[in-house]
Amino acid sequence: MKSKDGGNQELVRWERFLALFREEISRTSAARPTVRYWKSTDLVRIISLLRKQHKAELFTTFPSGLIALGRLEKLGWVKPLAITWNRPYGSRPALYEVCLHGNDITPIDPLELLQGYEPKGVVCYFGAVQHHELTT
Repeated sequence: MKSKDGGNQELVRWERFLALFREEISRTSAARPTVRYWKSTDLVRIISLLRKQHKAELFTTFPSGLIALGRLEKLGWVKPLAITWNRPYGSRPALYEVCLHGNDITPIDPLELLQGYEPKGVVCYFGAVQHHELTT
């Protein structure tokens, strides 16, 4: 479907969504110390929230959270992390790395990964000392 100026309405909606999505997930806070790693459930929740808050701009035909997450993955904005868990298959959600600034290859920081998985989690004293290389 073409708009009056000849542009594709779906493309316009996706560009608007991507701008809203980037703005939403780029903000750190005390409750969300890292914006690099996200659980899939948190990303789907944010996408669904953006759909509701911006219904007039995105229309009701904008894809659901899971479909939009799949498209974000195809666009390269998010990529699933291959993590080996110590426990057998469980209810742990998939983790994603958000790649808004291109394909910068940086090593995965275990503490940042944990913050993405459990933002309100606590790192013990010895873990913090080891992370900051203050012990041998």
